Amino acid sequence: FLEEGYLHVPAVLSGEHLTLIQEEFDRVWELEKPRVNQHRLLKHKAFIDLIEHPPILARQQAIFGHQVQLLQYDLLRQGPHSERPERSWHRDFVFPGDRPLAINTIIMLNEMSEERGPTRIVPKTHLGETLPPADKRNQPLPSEVAVYAEPGDAVFINGAIWHTGGRNTTDGVRRGIYLYYGYWWLKRYEA
Repeated sequence: FLEEGYLHVPAVLSGEHLTLIQEEFDRVWELEKPRVNQHRLLKHKAFIDLIEHPPILARQQAIFGHQVQLLQYDLLRQGPHSERPERSWHRDFVFPGDRPLAINTIIMLNEMSEERGPTRIVPKTHLGETLPPADKRNQPLPSEVAVYAEPGDAVFINGAIWHTGGRNTTDGVRRGIYLYYGYWWLKRYEA
């Protein structure tokens, strides 16, 4: 994680717990849409409990120690046959140094195949302050890596790394839960 800027962890959620979270995602999405963030998620026990789920929180504490806090919490859902750009490269912030200030934890609730639009990252771009080139923001980059994930897998992304979500061209939905953690002294923000 520290060298490459990301970590793919299989089966952070599995079995009945995964099924519960998938069902709660759909229920809460219908109840709270169109934008479901921490103001709406923190009314639902399954999502409150997920914040301290040991396979997630332990990895945050390995980086931030006991200074960790949840900064942002979102459900993101992309419908079938999306027409959004295939790439939209960005980094969440620029900050000098090689230690993460924030980690975007994405829990995949659907299989992330090429057709469903996997999250893509460019390894090691969390080092330094360079932004993705403006003229290539919506194009494939030579060193990009696609995170092909199964339902219940998580990808932990340094908030400073170049990354993008993909375009869902399937008949189904693309669902992800985004838990953004960082040091306690960072301020929350609305994305």
